[in-house]
Amino acid sequence: MKTTHLDPNQTGRKSPLINRVRGILHPFFRSEEGLIFFFFNPSLHYRLLKFQEAKLIVLVSWRQRKRFIHFIIHISQGSGTRHTFGFDNGRFKMVSGEEEFAQNFLESSFHIPHKSLAPKEMEVHKTISLNSIILQHDKLLESSQLDLSSHLNISSPMGVDSSVSFLYLDLLAARFAEDTKAVHLILRYVMALTTKTPILGFNVLKYAPIALNASSRQTSWWSHVEMGPPDAILGITDAYKKDTNPKKVNLGVGAYRDDKGKPYVLPSVRAAENKLISQALDKEYAGIIGLADFCNAAAKLAFSENSVVIKEKLNATVQGISGTGSLYIGGAFLGAFFQGNKEIYMPTPTWGNHIPLFKRCGLTVKQYRYYDPKTCGFDFNGALQDIAKIPEHSVILLHACAHNPTGVDPKPEQWKEMSNVIKSRKLFPFFDMAYQGFASGDCDRDAQAVRMFIEDGHRLALAQSFAKNMGLYGERVGAFTMVADSNDEAARVMSQLKILIRPTYSNPPIHGARIASLVLNDPQLNKQWLQEVKGMADRIISMRTRLRDGLKKEGSSRNWQHITDQIGMFCYTGMTQDQVERLTKEFSIYLTKDGRISVAGVSSGNVDYLAHAMHHVTK
Repeated sequence: MKTTHLDPNQTGRKSPLINRVRGILHPFFRSEEGLIFFFFNPSLHYRLLKFQEAKLIVLVSWRQRKRFIHFIIHISQGSGTRHTFGFDNGRFKMVSGEEEFAQNFLESSFHIPHKSLAPKEMEVHKTISLNSIILQHDKLLESSQLDLSSHLNISSPMGVDSSVSFLYLDLLAARFAEDTKAVHLILRYVMALTTKTPILGFNVLKYAPIALNASSRQTSWWSHVEMGPPDAILGITDAYKKDTNPKKVNLGVGAYRDDKGKPYVLPSVRAAENKLISQALDKEYAGIIGLADFCNAAAKLAFSENSVVIKEKLNATVQGISGTGSLYIGGAFLGAFFQGNKEIYMPTPTWGNHIPLFKRCGLTVKQYRYYDPKTCGFDFNGALQDIAKIPEHSVILLHACAHNPTGVDPKPEQWKEMSNVIKSRKLFPFFDMAYQGFASGDCDRDAQAVRMFIEDGHRLALAQSFAKNMGLYGERVGAFTMVADSNDEAARVMSQLKILIRPTYSNPPIHGARIASLVLNDPQLNKQWLQEVKGMADRIISMRTRLRDGLKKEGSSRNWQHITDQIGMFCYTGMTQDQVERLTKEFSIYLTKDGRISVAGVSSGNVDYLAHAMHHVTK
């Protein structure tokens, strides 16, 4: 019988040791859960200690004394913390690291008489004694005493040369808890490869892959990446879910809710979806610009069928990935082709995504006055003054209706004055229209500012979203339009929009766009949808009135008129951060720190409770 000897001192990429172990062990450790690692001899394992890609790395070296092999366990966490255990006289002892980690690691007797590693001498219950592994961490396995001798079996898998035998020890599934100091560690597979020099392998997570090329990859590519801050809105929702108060209220969510606080699917949308399903349509690509019928209908909804934009085909309209994606395509086009100042001026405040989005498009973000905290209304004079100072040939971002986050919109005559100043300063208007129909309940009224600017001779960009007014939040349906001076110019713009879209997302999703297209183009469904949009807007308007009246009934001496003066889904209440924190702590009412509430989250069942709580923290 041929015996294969592997030289542990050969540690290069082409080492017989590396290749041999790769061939023998790789089939047994396939998973996406990846963790653990190898360790051949004392010189090699120190090189491997520098390998930081895994969350946890276990390295083993050993020395032979007389007839026993003494092991040293090195554990390196992803953070760089190293814990070293020596094995002496049947027990592990901490050499360096955290005592708490050591106490929660293992306690066991682990004796492998060297001579017994020969297969013919192997008697499992005599050669290895794991008397009792005491797991002292977590209620799941707390104080469990396990007799593991029955789990041992010997195998020589994959038809491996019989001179190479395996000792297979099947223990428990390992756990790695990132949120605690102590790491739960149970050895899942322990293999002893018997050749001239024994090789011991540890795999900590079930079927985790073994990194045999670790010696050539010294550090993680991403060790410098810092943890990003959590999303503010998602954090509010998470805290709300954990709250056990039966009266809790979530006013942070930016999605419509019915009067019972439940998500709402518009009946017209459901009918359109059912109709599409009955047609058994294919799932082919829509093309780079998306569904043409949807794009045409979206443009008509924004500009009106009788608009010069539609009649003279001045629009280059493409389907976007809801409002965010549509804004991004517009920003990318401006970043590439706008010949004026690569600066975009935004209202203060504006939607949180606007600033990072346009920065990513290569534009410099600046702001103009918009919201007046003293009146909780529109700072018209401040806005005009700032707009009049914007350098010529710059871009100005405008919220078409239902300003997010304040709910403060200019009046028609104020829009007219703003249009005149913007035109005189030769600024390029970029409208964000995420709430058409959702503000007043009238789609034509909510598009008034966009249409006024077209009538005044502006050429503009427009981003539309159908998340709110059709409830297609997760379907990501939107449109971007660039209004040109001629049909020929629009065609050239369209060609460049296609080039921008192709490497960005190639082409947009079709299901939501088909729904929106059917709702917009089918006369019966369109009529039904317009009524439903009005119903949603009317419910929000009624909740504003009830909240204002409820505060007055509570005896509040403050002027809450702005609650009903503002429009759309959001309301800037004017409450301070301290007052907001009290609302959450004392009443389990969740909202953003700036005092913004989503009126869509207010219902007949909680409006009186909200009024009482707001009065209590503001009196």
